[in-house]
Amino acid sequence: MRFLRERKYNIVSLEELTDLIKNKKKIPSGTVAITFDDGYLDNYTHAYPVLKKYNIPATIFVVINRIGRHLGNDDYMSWNQIRELSESGLITIGSHSMNHPNLSEINSEEQLKEEVFESKKILEKELNQEVKFFSYPFGGRSLEARRMVSLSGYKAAVGTNFPKGSPGDDLYALKRLRISENCRNMFIFWVETSGFYTHIKEQRDDY
Repeated sequence: MRFLRERKYNIVSLEELTDLIKNKKKIPSGTVAITFDDGYLDNYTHAYPVLKKYNIPATIFVVINRIGRHLGNDDYMSWNQIRELSESGLITIGSHSMNHPNLSEINSEEQLKEEVFESKKILEKELNQEVKFFSYPFGGRSLEARRMVSLSGYKAAVGTNFPKGSPGDDLYALKRLRISENCRNMFIFWVETSGFYTHIKEQRDDY
């Protein structure tokens, strides 16, 4: 986060970015929106203090039925922690479904509705505010899943696809760049966020 601030990246909220895309406005060079998936406890204990320090907005997507739980080696944030983040003015809370299934593998409309609509409904009740964004678990998306996200009243949804967002992109299939676990130094981080990495991957994918 310090790197982003020092290099003067244009850090915006996901809502600001989706507004640019929706209105087909030119996205300034170096524009970045930060997101986290799953609602892990370290989003609260580690990421949030750093985001506050550098005044960086972010969106955290939570899985309803993992809230406050310990599963395997993973701990998840509690409702109270999620509420604190939501009330901070810096963090936007989005839905990452009820149970984290791959939505592209679900054929039942009722199950899709539960994962997409019910998760939004529960979050809005607990946080007392509109939930505008959805993140597809595993990036799994079908036409039916996209339709359900749209019908449920979300403003936009994100996947895990390459590369950068562009004006006029499908708001219910927004692309993200995953910062990999191999990103151990600032040079690699710069390569992954600068667009150079995206350009190289696009060239490689042509063959």
